[in-house]
Amino acid sequence: MRRLSLRFEEWPEADRTMWAELTTKAGPLDPRGPLSHLEEPSRGNLVTSYGYWLGWLNANHPGAFVESPVERATPERVTAWMTCVSHLRPDTRLACLEKALRVLKAYAPDHDWTMQIRLASLLRHELHTSPSTRKRGRIIASDVLFQAGLSLVEDLNSGGTPASLKEAQQRRDGVMIMMLAVLPMRRRSFVALELGQTLTVSGDRISVVLETPDTKNHRVWETEVPASLASPLLSYIRDVRPWFLTRRDTQHMRLWSNDSGRPYCAIHLGARITRLTEKYVGARVCPHLFRDCAATTLAYDSPDAARLIRALLGHSTFRTAERHYNQARAINDGRTYASLLEDIRKGTK
Repeated sequence: MRRLSLRFEEWPEADRTMWAELTTKAGPLDPRGPLSHLEEPSRGNLVTSYGYWLGWLNANHPGAFVESPVERATPERVTAWMTCVSHLRPDTRLACLEKALRVLKAYAPDHDWTMQIRLASLLRHELHTSPSTRKRGRIIASDVLFQAGLSLVEDLNSGGTPASLKEAQQRRDGVMIMMLAVLPMRRRSFVALELGQTLTVSGDRISVVLETPDTKNHRVWETEVPASLASPLLSYIRDVRPWFLTRRDTQHMRLWSNDSGRPYCAIHLGARITRLTEKYVGARVCPHLFRDCAATTLAYDSPDAARLIRALLGHSTFRTAERHYNQARAINDGRTYASLLEDIRKGTK
């Protein structure tokens, strides 16, 4: 499907003009584009999905490019597009359609999009009534994931400066798995953790604070690293991370360093976590699935514990009261979740 996507510079002029109007950030007294509030990753996702739509048109109805972006998005063409990509998973098709429609509806909110929206609803129903194969067998209890990471660290029975690359890798990898299990943040936030900024150390106390630009829902996400993770993480920060930096004489403040001492990029870190979990727990658990694992662990524990899910994962909510409650309880909920995992691991729960 990626090959069918038109890059932004290949878009028709009318579509590039439309996008510029949607994302323009004007002065305080001038109107802003309806999509100007989005962060770069979200804008990039919209560009990619809309590019799929344009790519399909380019391959099947190139003459439609003489029409305006709104005029060419007829129900018949949109339906034909979704039929053409019916070999894809329902969630992939739905995501592409919804994001392309989001662009068009933002540009022409008064246009009649009833049939296109109905098609999206049908796809959503198909998604919710079809068994998911993507996550099947990949939702592992968070305490199992945490223990897998802890075992990597404890198997070495060593501290201080690493004696080899293998030891440094194992200690770093174990801490990454442990941290994702107990603090399941989004991948881009996890890989961007920075010492002295989003992650601060004061004695034996470690805090994580993600400001609004680092969160998808534009809310501050704050928590303390639980005691079960603090010691291995401090050892990584004080001994392992500097060892990686000296390998290529590099300097940066990112928490996670790759084998060459450079900051980990999101794609490579995600791939490594997925390989590690497949090796040590028997399932390919990518960083984002750690969030599903956390939610499932809480939901299985009790209805009261399930109330922590929204705040722990930094999700938005449609109820104002619940939104303010989650904001006020975010830090305590993170602590409660960490304590719950510790109880499960020790067999006291």
